[in-house]
Amino acid sequence: MTMLAQRPVTGEVRVTGRRIVATWIDLFLLGLAYRLLATPLHLPLSIAARSDNAGSPPNGDFASRVFDDWPGILLYAGLTALYYIALEGIWGRTVGKWITGIRVVTDTGSKAGFGRIIGRTLLRPIDAMGGYLVGWLIAVVSTRRQRLGDHAAGTLVVRR
Repeated sequence: MTMLAQRPVTGEVRVTGRRIVATWIDLFLLGLAYRLLATPLHLPLSIAARSDNAGSPPNGDFASRVFDDWPGILLYAGLTALYYIALEGIWGRTVGKWITGIRVVTDTGSKAGFGRIIGRTLLRPIDAMGGYLVGWLIAVVSTRRQRLGDHAAGTLVVRR
């Protein structure tokens, strides 16, 4: 059997619409968490607000505003990674996946575990490029609807 051979999977893998809705739910929850943490941690609520407080001109270029906001961006990235790794590593699903009735499993249908979840999460920024356009394009051309992170980690998102 070669490395590219398809293995049997339990559960429906054609869940692209459900994955999109789950992603929207998860991003909403992560945005809400950031908003709740922003004030006590003195983080900006927007890039424009950060540039006003950092001494940059309010109409500074976008790259300057993002550079001034790196602590907030790092915090948000860490919070996001922790959200996906903890929930998918323990339960195989995030809140969005739970609401839409899907979960992450190995390509053989068993629990993915933290190692695989960390692998797929590390590639999430690439999949998220263009508002998750990269991940969506890779998933819709994949016979088992896997985004780049799923291909690398040997995981699938299935309906269960």
